[in-house]
Amino acid sequence: MQYLDLSRLQKVTGVATIAIFFALLWIGDALLYAALDIAPLPWHWKANELITDLFHKGIYAIATGVTYQLIA
Repeated sequence: MQYLDLSRLQKVTGVATIAIFFALLWIGDALLYAALDIAPLPWHWKANELITDLFHKGIYAIATGVTYQLIA
């Protein structure tokens, strides 16, 4: 059985880290909303709700990634 080698993630930098963080953030939030019955799964959302959520999570991911790169 192979295990996930997290030490490989230390080599990922820049835009790739922001994209990975965005994907994990958005998927996690979407599943959490559905699990808590706050909102349905994303494919049931209206287009403007989906665009707004993706935009806000994108800004959050970019700001977090840039901040981390500046202080690291």
